[in-house]
Amino acid sequence: MPWIDYAGEALQRSLVLEPDHPEALILLGSLRHRYDFDWAAALPCFQRALSLAPHSAFVHTAFGFHLILAGETDAAEIELTTARRLDLHYLNSRWHMTYLRLAQRSWPAVRAELAGLLDLMGEDFRVLGLAATIDLYTGQYREALTRFEAVEAAAPQHPIGLVGIAQASLRLGDTEAADQAVATLHSRFAESYVSPYQLALIEICRGDAAAALRLPEEAAILRDSNVIFAPSEPSFAPLQAEPRFANLLARHRRKGRWG
Repeated sequence: MPWIDYAGEALQRSLVLEPDHPEALILLGSLRHRYDFDWAAALPCFQRALSLAPHSAFVHTAFGFHLILAGETDAAEIELTTARRLDLHYLNSRWHMTYLRLAQRSWPAVRAELAGLLDLMGEDFRVLGLAATIDLYTGQYREALTRFEAVEAAAPQHPIGLVGIAQASLRLGDTEAADQAVATLHSRFAESYVSPYQLALIEICRGDAAAALRLPEEAAILRDSNVIFAPSEPSFAPLQAEPRFANLLARHRRKGRWG
């Protein structure tokens, strides 16, 4: 995490030298939102960048993505549609449009966007992971497991395969396979980082509400950037009525760091 703070300091210095650099403003806004959970501080950075570079697909795409995470899906649609018009083949705008459809729970539209990504990127493990996640959300657990196993084989350096295998296995009632995936996850990434947020997704499938509530709070204290997805993450739907989870989301929307 210290490197994120160093990056923020470097961006601040770069903006002293060149205050009207749209890419630096976008990156600073992204850091403020994803790691400081400070949308109020991030928004002016995005708005300034947009005023400086109104024809940049990168700027519209980044702003659209963060609008999704802030819950402003209508405004996000405008920005991402504009980005697509400016650069039809810009992959980031296609990724984020897919995520917008997911946030809107528009499953046919999600799959249509996913088909476009598959056409452009082929069997990239990130696209496979997204397809597997959509299968998981829509109750196609056997298909999700098969795809997550393919992700794990293609990209063992990334935790998404093991996390997904554990989730899909639990949905299929195979706790032994899920426990093995979690054990492998902790062993393989012991020297790096296992995200409490990702572990929370597993515990939701296990039915452990206490752990599912505790782990995202731990992630927030660690400034884990995954936490920013909590308000729109379909897996957390069973926790929406929990006051503790509502407090988590409320703190997410307030200015300032956690912990």
